Amino acid sequence: MTIDEMIAAGFRGRAEPLGRDDVAVMARAAGLDPAVLAAVLQVEAAGTGFDRSGRPTMLREPHVFFRCLDVAKRRQAQDAGLAWPVWRPGHYPASADQRYADLVAACAIDPVAALMSCSWGIGQTLGENWRLCGHASVVEMVECAMRSEAEQVGTMLAFIRARRLDVPLQAHDWARFARGYNGPAYRRHDYDGRLARAHAAALEQRPPQPEAALGDGVLRLGDKGELVRAMQMRLGDRGYAAGAADGWFGRITEQAVRAFQGEQRLVVDGKVGHKTAAALGLNFWPAG
Repeated sequence: MTIDEMIAAGFRGRAEPLGRDDVAVMARAAGLDPAVLAAVLQVEAAGTGFDRSGRPTMLREPHVFFRCLDVAKRRQAQDAGLAWPVWRPGHYPASADQRYADLVAACAIDPVAALMSCSWGIGQTLGENWRLCGHASVVEMVECAMRSEAEQVGTMLAFIRARRLDVPLQAHDWARFARGYNGPAYRRHDYDGRLARAHAAALEQRPPQPEAALGDGVLRLGDKGELVRAMQMRLGDRGYAAGAADGWFGRITEQAVRAFQGEQRLVVDGKVGHKTAAALGLNFWPAG
């Protein structure tokens, strides 16, 4: 699809919504608690990747448009009110229709720079970062955003991994994530506070999670429940950074288990079976 074809289509594609389990599946594949990913999506775009007209949720950044333009085009864009040399908070159109009208006008000046200067979809990923997100071009990135919310989330997660922002997310370090994802002005909008509140709300709203079963005698990545929480607390008591004792066996917990196993001269596999549990002083594993 070309940019002209996108404009002719009104930036409308298939606009497929997320499936019921998509957030949980994609979060776990990325090593994140689903409630963490749900919180980011809620804060970034109120949990929706498309507007009422079926276009990707989009916000133009005139200061990014300015820096993406050739010097010769900047004056034209400034005179049209489409580009600013510096960020100007509070100067965004309220309606999606006006934002897209401004995007079409910006495309008439430089279509690639126009797409690169917008934040797209449910994760509000800046088009300028298309390469970091694993796309062949910004056009491909926008085309994916037009197709489905799942592809929008995939783009956002690729950016998070590329910038190593999954680490503060796993640790619930909202301020560090906010700085890396939204820039140094994040405090002005209470971005970290909003993430913390959205995460708490997501934890309250999700259905009760099943206990991590000991059917095979092993706790591993992705397991949930009070057994995991007890194991995390024991790791924390022994000085291992297992993250929050939230009952979810994520990447940080796995790394802590590996560190503990290494120091105890156990098999280092990141899983908690009978021997690792016994070394932690946990007695709810069956002997054997």
